[in-house]
Amino acid sequence: MMRRLLLCTSAALITLTAPGAAQEGYRLRATRDPVTDALVLRPVSDPVSLRDFPISEALPLRGAAEAVVSSAPLLRGARTPETMPLSQPSPADTGLPGIASLRDAMDASLGQSYGLRAALAESEAAKARVYKAMAAYGPTINGNFDTRRERTLTTIGAGKDAESARVASLSVNMPLYTSGARSNALNRARSEAYASYAEADAKRDDVQLQSMDALVRFHQTTRFIGILTQNVRGLERLLGAVGARQSGGLASAADAADVRAELAANRIELQRNIEARDQARFDVEKMTGRTVGGLPRIESFDARLASGREAILAAANGNNPRLQAARHRADAAEYQVAETRARYLPRVDLYGRYDYYLNERNHGTRKPERFDFGVRLSVPLFDAALAGDVRESRERSAAMRYRAMDLNRDVSTQIRSDWTAWSGGAQRLKLARERVAALRRVVQAREARFAAGTAPIDDVLNERRRLASAEVTLVQIEGERAQLAAKVLANAGMLGTGLQ
Repeated sequence: MMRRLLLCTSAALITLTAPGAAQEGYRLRATRDPVTDALVLRPVSDPVSLRDFPISEALPLRGAAEAVVSSAPLLRGARTPETMPLSQPSPADTGLPGIASLRDAMDASLGQSYGLRAALAESEAAKARVYKAMAAYGPTINGNFDTRRERTLTTIGAGKDAESARVASLSVNMPLYTSGARSNALNRARSEAYASYAEADAKRDDVQLQSMDALVRFHQTTRFIGILTQNVRGLERLLGAVGARQSGGLASAADAADVRAELAANRIELQRNIEARDQARFDVEKMTGRTVGGLPRIESFDARLASGREAILAAANGNNPRLQAARHRADAAEYQVAETRARYLPRVDLYGRYDYYLNERNHGTRKPERFDFGVRLSVPLFDAALAGDVRESRERSAAMRYRAMDLNRDVSTQIRSDWTAWSGGAQRLKLARERVAALRRVVQAREARFAAGTAPIDDVLNERRRLASAEVTLVQIEGERAQLAAKVLANAGMLGTGLQ
């Protein structure tokens, strides 16, 4: 399975490939969009070889922060936050295709999220810290230039005249043994990098769930509007029928008033849902950078949950990004304990120094060059902070481990709760559909009896209210089940591949 971590900058695309991934990618060229004045990555046709990220071999995740980069304008480009305009281009002006499905919204939101970009940048910073820790295994080389005044004393206390000296020097230091400080620092940096990848993956899931929530709200309110519009039209027809019966003396003014009151209530509710739909549309377009119109398709997650609750719980134990991040943070804290302890233990360094005197001496001869090297053993003898530092790092490690255990319990409980609600929702959905079908037949029967003069107007209005309520409940159950399934998959670390 292809696993990549994509990070976009203003000039390049960095791709990190996990083990087993294909070793090919495509170059992307940064160009400026003439409409939005934003940087856009456009593919170059010839494939190029991509190097594996060396520390990703132990990463037990599903391709952390597998961000999708489309042809949408990038959020991070030439503008800085200080110069970025407050008003962004309207999604309708970008020329991008509209949101047609839940998958479109979830994918498009990844390319528009500043929070996800920040998480990816944190991952890059964590990777840089790994390279920094690796550098501790190599030598450090320093060049210096000194200018000073020298005065040489003889054995009987008389001194020669002071002389100026200008010295160029080169020093090299190579640690040979550090009592485990270097290895523990490297392991800590790696664990922190894995945690950063997992946190970016968790942020990715959050962004997708937020876009899904907005799209489901748009989908639901659009369907509510359809239900209420149909109900308003039915009440308008009923009001006309009541008026005709009233002119014939078969209905009272109170009957017409009841229908008008019900019609006004439905119109108020219709307007409220129109406003809610417009707000949901704005949220979707803000998150995706694309327009949304019509009724987007809400794909089903049910096929991904067919393996059963226990399989989902097992997957969560190994794939939940927040749980993985907490465990890696706990590992990093344990390495910090060993690293702190090693700072107070002996270390061995190989050192060398070369000095070159640049000035002439009094007798016209150059002072000899100086070169020395050796092995230095450093043994800390006393430091009052030792016990406090080690104790602090040990307690912090215990706290991180307890947090990971607590999160593991919370994730398991949340999955069980959401799974119960999702599986029970299947039966509620079936019953809601049966109820809607039955009430539609009841409304038709009541209206026919009212037309025949054998049923009062109150019966018709009550059945219409019940039908509208049942239809709204049906839409709500469908949306809730989709959201519950997505939450279960997100907690199991399977959201990215969950749609069918």
